[in-house]
Amino acid sequence: VDALFEATLHLLAEGGEEALTTNRIAERAGVSIGTLYQYFPTREAIVDAIVRRRRTAVIEQMDGLLGRVGRGELEPRTMLRIFIALYLQAFDGRGPGGLAFARLAWRGDHQGSLVHSAREASERIALHLQRASVPGLRPPTPAQAYVLTRSLMGTVRAAVLEGSPLLGSPAFEDELVRMCWALLAAPAEGGG
Repeated sequence: VDALFEATLHLLAEGGEEALTTNRIAERAGVSIGTLYQYFPTREAIVDAIVRRRRTAVIEQMDGLLGRVGRGELEPRTMLRIFIALYLQAFDGRGPGGLAFARLAWRGDHQGSLVHSAREASERIALHLQRASVPGLRPPTPAQAYVLTRSLMGTVRAAVLEGSPLLGSPAFEDELVRMCWALLAAPAEGGG
């Protein structure tokens, strides 16, 4: 399976979506087409599995970071910056497969996996922050957690699909941190 994933990402990086066929993936991975079909019925199923793997890795990293915040080992804003950098690395086109993979992942067929990821992330963020009672952060309501995760996801998705020159820039990452922090930070005393 790892060989199929690697072959898929290399083909996407080298030739874009047009180069991605099950025959080419099998050939590049050094397996027969029958072996490929034992694991995945279509190329879309392979891409979806890669998206799920990346999503799982990002969620696990987020859990670790939130746990460190809850134990007082990491400042919340630093955690947010690290998480956003990890998220961008996984889904903004700089990772394996490049922009061709990111665009394919953000388009329709794989949107279900990404929506599941956003739902899972919003639930975990709310749970961690409710348990931890971190100074300076408010435990988000379901509405705040929804807006937080969908704002991040939607902004990155739009930048990838539009081919924005902001992708990979420190300014883009800074603005994502600022946006997410504004949704999580507790209002100043007397500031409502």
